[in-house]
Amino acid sequence: MRKSMKKAAAAAGIIAGALILASCGKKPAETTAAATTAAAAETTTAAAPAETTAAAETQAETVAEPDNYGTVTLGDYKGVDVEVHDVNVTDDDVKDYADSLVSYNPVTSEVDRAAKEGDTVNIDYVGKKDGVAFDGGTAQGYDLTLGSNTFIDGFESGLIGVKKGDKVELNLTFPEDYGNADLAGQSVVFEVTVNGVKETVDAVLNDEWVQNYSGGDQNTVDEFLAAVKEELQEQAEQNEYASQLNNLITTIADNATIDVNPEAIEYEAQKMIES
Repeated sequence: MRKSMKKAAAAAGIIAGALILASCGKKPAETTAAATTAAAAETTTAAAPAETTAAAETQAETVAEPDNYGTVTLGDYKGVDVEVHDVNVTDDDVKDYADSLVSYNPVTSEVDRAAKEGDTVNIDYVGKKDGVAFDGGTAQGYDLTLGSNTFIDGFESGLIGVKKGDKVELNLTFPEDYGNADLAGQSVVFEVTVNGVKETVDAVLNDEWVQNYSGGDQNTVDEFLAAVKEELQEQAEQNEYASQLNNLITTIADNATIDVNPEAIEYEAQKMIES
């Protein structure tokens, strides 16, 4: 769980660097160039679209990229106030997050009974047309959830009631609009071997589920909840830091003066028109 938090911290640092470079770097925001281009294009096109297009194409070939895109003059940036909030993860936060993890990670186990809709059957199958196996119709160890409508009509319903070790033949017909023209509307036979039947049930937060979910990193519910709290706390602190950094950069940017080189606007506009 700690690895994800470290990645978040690194990402925050990268974002901060990118924002600072964007505010002080060579090129202006693309949105400004896009807005300028759109306004210029709409105004000019209404008067003489054909002439404007020809002129733009000619100009696009001659306008060179300027050496600079303008200047940024920083305003006040020392002693800028930043609002800081206390970060505290509650037991309710931990419980809600743990419950969500449990709900999204149900338990699947093999059962010794006939398969029903919603079960997952592990199968080997071979599809044959006129007694010859066709391309794409063979697989081994395939997990198929009955009722998922993954296969053509009749395949999944034909496996309702099978048990581990059963061998069945499914006489089916591909749809007329099937993507493979060689199989569209054709009658085929699927020879299916059932390797096992598994059911999926809602998980319960207990030591066994914790051990399976964590891969052995935690062995008890208490250990798991402690790890969840630590992760949530670290994430909350990183989010608070990122918020502070964003507010700081925004304030500094608002205090700055940006003078854009008109040649840069023209160059970027022509590039967009050409594109």
